[in-house]
Amino acid sequence: MRLNPKIQARYLFASLAAALPAAATDWPQFGYDGTHSGSNTAETSITAANVALLIPLYAAPATLAATVDSAPVYKAGGMVNGTPKNLLFFLSNNGRVMAIDAATGTSVWSHTTTGNQPATASPAIDPNGQFVYSYGIDGKAHKYKIDDGTETTTGGWPQTITL
Repeated sequence: MRLNPKIQARYLFASLAAALPAAATDWPQFGYDGTHSGSNTAETSITAANVALLIPLYAAPATLAATVDSAPVYKAGGMVNGTPKNLLFFLSNNGRVMAIDAATGTSVWSHTTTGNQPATASPAIDPNGQFVYSYGIDGKAHKYKIDDGTETTTGGWPQTITL
């Protein structure tokens, strides 16, 4: 099932029709996969029969400190203080990358870069699920630990991508 990423960024939905809890599946980058198909074939909770029963779980939380103009990425079962949490990662126009608890909408961690490059991009999660990469308004790609947001500042990070 294809859902508009802009709608996903503004609303998260809970299905009243699902008899069993939904199985969380990672959405690691804009467009879901390397081909940007926008289709998660592992999704089985939302069907044509129950899509009309979806209700808003919460609106974009107040923890979003600025306008988010791109799709979020999603990590199921990211470890936060030893506890698995489903996490959404957003990048705001002012260069703030945010980790949000997908169940509650509360902030887990955030970082803001400084500079004057526009930040219309989506974060991306590495294939091992350990780091989230995000564009900074300083013209660099930044690498953060998923669990606590610690930024990697060795080994060439942050990496200059725009001069």
